[in-house]
Amino acid sequence: MDRRSIDRLNGALLLAVALAAILPSACTVRTAEPTDPYTRPPRFVREIALVADGDTLMPVRLRLVADSLWVSYVHRAGVDVYDTSLTRVRRIPLQQPVAVRPTGFDLTDSELVVIDHSRGAVLVYDRDGRFKTSYDRLPDNQTPLAPFAVQTFGGVMYVADGRSRSVLAVSLADAEGITSRGELITPIPRDTAYAPGFPTAVMLTPDGRVLVGDAARGKVDVFTCDGGFIYRFDEVPGDSPIGPQAMAMDDVPDPGLIDSTRFDPSGLDRQGRIHVVDAVNGLVHMFNPIGRYLGAYPDDHRLEKPSGIAIDRQRALIYVADP
Repeated sequence: MDRRSIDRLNGALLLAVALAAILPSACTVRTAEPTDPYTRPPRFVREIALVADGDTLMPVRLRLVADSLWVSYVHRAGVDVYDTSLTRVRRIPLQQPVAVRPTGFDLTDSELVVIDHSRGAVLVYDRDGRFKTSYDRLPDNQTPLAPFAVQTFGGVMYVADGRSRSVLAVSLADAEGITSRGELITPIPRDTAYAPGFPTAVMLTPDGRVLVGDAARGKVDVFTCDGGFIYRFDEVPGDSPIGPQAMAMDDVPDPGLIDSTRFDPSGLDRQGRIHVVDAVNGLVHMFNPIGRYLGAYPDDHRLEKPSGIAIDRQRALIYVADP
């Protein structure tokens, strides 16, 4: 990627939707304005309140699919779909088998996977909101779930579960002789010595690493897809631990990782920066693809309790939800 493309993404839109009228969180993390385009934080453009039927909504999770931004809300049973101008194009009510208020959600090619933490359930719908199946217990059929976040990847859903203190990799497909739908493939991590205190965010990288945000310890740990611990992201400067709520990756590669003299089939050297939403400090932290700390944004207490993020790489836009 050339310098012009890097500058374009660094001038990205930071969209804080539906800010609540509460006091900003205390924040001790501040970084000087860097001159390096790779570490320069995105530039804020505007904020938009999302309103329906005269009520200001409280957006909590975001997913970008092609030209559509999918949004879930606090205390609202359903998901809305917006176009890139933030005009609502349709509403998907989630009323079956009961009213479901998504704590988190993700999309496959044909399905909508929803987490309802209050009910301790993972529910699967088609993209029009027709209920298909649900899961509320571990395979022992006795231990209830306490799911908080989910991401789908390669026919598997990765569910951050507070009760088991792990990310549960569960098959979304029937593959004869391999897995059946709803089968627990593996808990992550395999070794309980690396178990998070309370996993609140999960993200899969293009090369298959599993990133787990731990709100209890204020850290991001990295595992292999079969649950082996690899390493931990850098500590964030400052006295206050972070509260990771969501993660997303842009398409700006780290110039320091690019090495044309060696063969790396993982494509790690071409992956972008990782943006981690921090609800405790009202910030989004940036890391390089291997977890080295780059800085944070915004620096004006604009965000209060951010909870979701989506990155439009084509248009160089970053959307941040702040309920």
